[in-house]
Amino acid sequence: MKSSWLGVLLWWMTACGGADNVVRVVDIIYPDGRFGFTDVTLTTLTDLDAASGDVAQIFGNVTLDLDLSQPIADAGGSRSRFVAESHAVTLHYVVADGVAIASDLDSLMMLTSYWHFEQAVAHLRALGAPLPLPPVPVYYQPKVKNADELNFPAADNAAFFVPADGFVLLPSRALTDVPLPMNTGVVMHEMAHRLFYYTAWQGQLFAALAAHASDAQAGAHFNRAKATDEGVADFFAAALSHDPAFLGKSTPVDVAQARNLTELRTLDPAWVGGAEPQIEGSYNPYAAGAVVAAALWKLVDIASLGTVEQAVLQAEAELGAVLADSFTYQFGDLERRVLGALPAALQPAACDALALRYASVWSRFASVCP
Repeated sequence: MKSSWLGVLLWWMTACGGADNVVRVVDIIYPDGRFGFTDVTLTTLTDLDAASGDVAQIFGNVTLDLDLSQPIADAGGSRSRFVAESHAVTLHYVVADGVAIASDLDSLMMLTSYWHFEQAVAHLRALGAPLPLPPVPVYYQPKVKNADELNFPAADNAAFFVPADGFVLLPSRALTDVPLPMNTGVVMHEMAHRLFYYTAWQGQLFAALAAHASDAQAGAHFNRAKATDEGVADFFAAALSHDPAFLGKSTPVDVAQARNLTELRTLDPAWVGGAEPQIEGSYNPYAAGAVVAAALWKLVDIASLGTVEQAVLQAEAELGAVLADSFTYQFGDLERRVLGALPAALQPAACDALALRYASVWSRFASVCP
């Protein structure tokens, strides 16, 4: 616990404008379990004690009640129904040479996570991404009601929890490497899900689901869109972390390899025909999502990373003009728009790069790749 005079000192440094919030965070965990640290300035942090700022506000002592018995309002409109007993956290730290240093693992985890959220938002804003006004709530290690019944993970996960328009950071138990909240790519992956919600779905996903509930094909269209959402999120995660194998820092080899963006992956014709990949009896969006992510990453061999990212953002915006209303989505709908958003001189090479990967739906690319 920090002493009162240290708290006064830190308040004075911030209030007088003499220094920003300089904090010590984890930037690497070595194979033997030792932490590697770096000191960073969190320019958006407004309340160090409560881990709160312009991009995120972290809450603890949270209970998530997964009550799906009533319609869900979009853009966090049903947040109070799903989130109970949340409280602002209190970080424990000391200050040495103007640097706030966490004095327990939870405080270190939250500071490092906030740093990653700040990086993710800054990166997307620099690209011109239309993120809604922050801060966004981050629920740290919540208790989850009805988790088993709804197959909601109790640990070893991070998620964009759409019904509350917030992020969930679950405790690490089985995973012993870099905790997911400390992995730059994982945090960006979740932030990219929020971006997809507000662009491709225009922040109206639950309204669209309700409007098309009687459509027998809606589920298949939604599953294809979810797979694309996962692939785009992995792409942005690799872009920010500069690591197409970002999951390897935190997950077992088989999980990480299945989503490594450097692999050549092709869209299974069976998925196009209606068969859906399964995992433990549930739809698996990551299988097709890995194809999307690897394809987008391959385009970075042809265009600059920033150019491809801008093209993905434009494609998401174009999807937003039709997806929520029509509720139809086919594999290749986003990728075709990405190719069309690239500079014309690069399109032939980009088409060549994706032809094998999307051979099963290549007819859908005819308007861009004759």
